Amino acid sequence: MDEKYIQFIIAIPYILIALMLFPLVYMCLHIVYSKSTWHIHFKIFFFVFGFFLCCRAADNIALGLLYVLEVFVENNTTVGLNNITFFDVAQEYFVTYRAAVNNAVKTTMMVITAERVVATNKRQIYENYKNIYLCAFIVILIFGGCYLIMEIQYIPNFTQPVYNIVLVCLDIPFPILFFFAFKKNVQLKCSENNDSKLSERYQINENVVLLNRVSSLVIIMIGMQIPLNIVNLYNSFDPYKTYPFISFMIYFGIRDLSSCIGLTMFYFNKPFSYFYQKLTKQKHTQIITVKPVISSSGKLKIILHHKKAVIKESDAYFEMLKRNW
Repeated sequence: MDEKYIQFIIAIPYILIALMLFPLVYMCLHIVYSKSTWHIHFKIFFFVFGFFLCCRAADNIALGLLYVLEVFVENNTTVGLNNITFFDVAQEYFVTYRAAVNNAVKTTMMVITAERVVATNKRQIYENYKNIYLCAFIVILIFGGCYLIMEIQYIPNFTQPVYNIVLVCLDIPFPILFFFAFKKNVQLKCSENNDSKLSERYQINENVVLLNRVSSLVIIMIGMQIPLNIVNLYNSFDPYKTYPFISFMIYFGIRDLSSCIGLTMFYFNKPFSYFYQKLTKQKHTQIITVKPVISSSGKLKIILHHKKAVIKESDAYFEMLKRNW
């Protein structure tokens, strides 16, 4: 089969998968917006994450349409003095833009996790801490950082394989950070007691809920991103590239498909709950001791010594808050 027709056949599902991201992002953002108990910082960064996902999907749709048009339109018009066609120029532009936006997607996911790490370390006061200006500054840093990462590849003597190695290395710390944040909060939740402050218990519970909810996004998207980066790294070393555009469409199509699966699991609140339940399997039950005492009348009385016989008012309020998540 001719290479162009293979390109056309693969471009159709490539475009459809990218289109699926828009309604999924909208549904997830609606869920985040409707949760009044979730922290405003988490909401802001998740909305930024959804924005970058939509930008990446729009870029992939534009590239897919270019690939389809290239099959049916004979374009012999050259741009400049190097016999480069219009399709070559347009594809180069969208590929560069997509790389920058994808870095923004990954960086925003890391910022979401880092925000929960800060919430863990500052759990005594974080519930009432709100700084919109700081969030705006971090978003600006995301834009600037992704632009700098993109510009690295244009440094003299900085080859494409080296650039791909840098991207692989940048992805490694993220799953480690997420695992640390999740494990730390689960441990705190398991070790909390009735003497803990209400705000602290509230924050720990929020951290566990939010990290558990986004775990599907993190594990699927980053779990797919790392092996895909390794494959891309191998392709950059391969001097005999076969069907380069087709291989890239498959590469980015799989990445968008993993995003769709992660967003679907986030929307239906079906994360990797099995592993979460394994971590929190040991339920904290109050210890009850039985002590026999002989009364003056000679009858045996059973006195139940309860560590906390009366539930505090704050405990009841905390349970009410948990039901609202």
